[in-house]
Amino acid sequence: DTPSDAETKQIVEEGAGYLRYAVAAYGIFEIQAAEMNGGGVQEEEESALEHWLHLPGHLWGKATDTITNYFESLADIARRDRLINYLGIEDEDLIYLTEPGGDPILVRHFVAIDNTNKAVVLAIRGTYCASDILTDILVMSTDFCGGRAHRGFVERALTLWNNPDTAAALQRGFELHPDYRLVLVGHSLGAGIASLLTIKHYYDNNPREVQCYGYGSPPVYWLKPLSASSPELEPMRASVQQAISKTVCFINGADTIPFLSVDSIRRLAFTLNRVDEVTRHMDIFHRLLLARGGGSVPQELIDIVKEASEDLAPVFAGERLQVAAHYVIWYEKEPDDSTFDYKFCSPKRLANLSILLDRNMIFDHMAPGYEDGVLALGAPLPSEATQ
Repeated sequence: DTPSDAETKQIVEEGAGYLRYAVAAYGIFEIQAAEMNGGGVQEEEESALEHWLHLPGHLWGKATDTITNYFESLADIARRDRLINYLGIEDEDLIYLTEPGGDPILVRHFVAIDNTNKAVVLAIRGTYCASDILTDILVMSTDFCGGRAHRGFVERALTLWNNPDTAAALQRGFELHPDYRLVLVGHSLGAGIASLLTIKHYYDNNPREVQCYGYGSPPVYWLKPLSASSPELEPMRASVQQAISKTVCFINGADTIPFLSVDSIRRLAFTLNRVDEVTRHMDIFHRLLLARGGGSVPQELIDIVKEASEDLAPVFAGERLQVAAHYVIWYEKEPDDSTFDYKFCSPKRLANLSILLDRNMIFDHMAPGYEDGVLALGAPLPSEATQ
């Protein structure tokens, strides 16, 4: 279903606002890349460095540990100040910010109060380092909340869910604001984790209202179908469907990550093999011409690309995972390169599409691309809906 115009406006505006939290979860360098004003932090860092460089020489040996601790503390202050300035919140509203380093499975995140929208926000960082890349590669599925989910994302989600510091920060936020809702946000890896945590929250029958916004989320979840022999699973399915109804995800242009799963990779490989079977019988001149984008493409080849993967059924641990959202908003720049248009898409239909191969498929996944698009939406209504 497609929301009303009023609901669309609210979804897009709120999604644009919470994108800032998803960007801030990356830390100071991504905030700088967003060209936001970091206040007086840089001047504070430089004056401190100048102070230490002018220490008398005989004090340097004794001050080594003090200097190290001082600058580590200063970096934490700078990171915190830059994040607060970027989000436009008060210092006391940033309740928890994970420290650099530590457990490589615990994704960096923070907990903050959004008084404007009456929410406690858990913002989760996306893919950023080697350990995150390993999570993205570890794409076989595992049992999760009445369905199957991306194994690497499940591991990260449960590690964050069970982190005592995060739990204490959330509890503190709701003690201060018992009537606030919980908002989970993230980009890329963070978006997938946020959507799984939303499912976990409702699956465990937690009463607090949750809203989730994801940007560039991979397909991470598949809900097991209800059979006549298992009617007892209906309450579980209802809780998962409630969680998904509270999740909105955005896709920017040619971003390929929302289409990337074991199933889609299998279908792509199968299609390429079929194409190779046909083209190997062509003469070398025709093959080279097609490879360079010249000549007419045989209809047989077009039909193979359209239909080959439809004959390939999903396999166990390689189910056709979906972006775990009720609404997926897919937007792209108009030909005039100054405005964006968007449409609401069905996650189920998106899961049936092949991997999107485009020269911008990686660039469009980066956070700056999402900033350009989501922040520019707002005014125009969707041109069409994909049911």
